Amino acid sequence: MVVALGGAINICRADDVADARNTARSFVQALAKGDADGAKACLAPGVADADTGKFIDALAAMMLGRTKLDDAAVAKFGDQAKPPADPGLAMVAQIDKADGAVDGDTVVLSHPKDPNPLKLRKVEGAWKIIEVGNAQELQKALPRLQAATKAELETAQETSDGKYKSFVEARMALVNKLRALATAPSEPPAPAPAH
Repeated sequence: MVVALGGAINICRADDVADARNTARSFVQALAKGDADGAKACLAPGVADADTGKFIDALAAMMLGRTKLDDAAVAKFGDQAKPPADPGLAMVAQIDKADGAVDGDTVVLSHPKDPNPLKLRKVEGAWKIIEVGNAQELQKALPRLQAATKAELETAQETSDGKYKSFVEARMALVNKLRALATAPSEPPAPAPAH
């Protein structure tokens, strides 16, 4: 009897990880489509408040910016400008590859190289995300996400307006804008000490 009960617990835990993984898939698919509300629907009550909600809004906006850029490039340059892969599929693949572990009433989906696992808990019978990442890191990422969105939207408009002669030129313009963001200081410089 104990062996059978132990097997049932393991099956429940495997089912919990699979069900939690489905919620995580829905979350990243919504983000990939730029659907902030859909992504937030996968969160536990209160989690979308403050930093996490702002992060999701910014990430969804960036994904919409990428879609607008891709659409503008395809309209201007044809099929050669189609993105090589759907970002949603890549994000779902990451969820599928994540290690899943049950820790009490929580499922943790993690990657060895990612310091921010996705944590889920069953809320009113459904798995909901309770942690997307470190609040300080999410807040720190906001300006970069917003700037990347601006760069994508600018490049989309410039592409539509005919500023670039080729798809490669348009992509390089975006790459250069994003490189400039990467090298910009993430925080304002500290004031010089008074003498």
